[in-house]
Amino acid sequence: MIRCRSVSLLSLFTGFLLSGCFKTTELKFNDQQAAVASGRVPASVVEDYTLVLPISKRHYIASVFSQVFAIQEISTDGDNLRTEVFFKKEFGGSCDPYGRSEVIVNGTTTDEFIQARCGSGITSDLPAATNPMRYAWTTKACENNIVGRPARFAAAMNQVLTGWSPGSVQIQHKPNVENVKKAYGLFFQSREPDEDVVAALIQLGATASNNDEAWKLILISLCVNPEWQSLI
Repeated sequence: MIRCRSVSLLSLFTGFLLSGCFKTTELKFNDQQAAVASGRVPASVVEDYTLVLPISKRHYIASVFSQVFAIQEISTDGDNLRTEVFFKKEFGGSCDPYGRSEVIVNGTTTDEFIQARCGSGITSDLPAATNPMRYAWTTKACENNIVGRPARFAAAMNQVLTGWSPGSVQIQHKPNVENVKKAYGLFFQSREPDEDVVAALIQLGATASNNDEAWKLILISLCVNPEWQSLI
């Protein structure tokens, strides 16, 4: 059984209010005030509008993890990423039954293009949708790469801070507006964070005892946030 859990209570209440479980992604907008003001409806009528956000497929999620943590496809971490994300049907995204190909390596038949493999519930028509398990697997992958694998954490940090090294106490390696924006861009690619989000992340980092722990809190908060997986 997978339990809903939080990495840090403060990190989940700072800016994002996240946990390992999420409801179906539907945003409901109450347009009553605008409708009444324009005279379109009487004050007693309430109109709800539902918008289902388009969600990215496993291919995109895996590619972001690969970029952020510099994960090579043929490696132990690459195998872990496939197990944690790519081969999880909860992320959606079809397989290619004709694209995997087969080759013989050291007398053993294996897939030439493992990413095209079908199986474990992944079919040639598997739409992406938001669901609790999707974000539980995301949280696990985030924790494993940031907390459990020092080399992957270092790979992410070297994209945020030039010359960073584990245990650094240099003042320029503390979270600030500029470098927190870089960290934000790792997951929210081509998006600019709001000032209050940056301030909240800096405040979150300030609760840690050292720079390494501060950045782990910040990166985990960004990584587990489901918003970067949306297509809007």
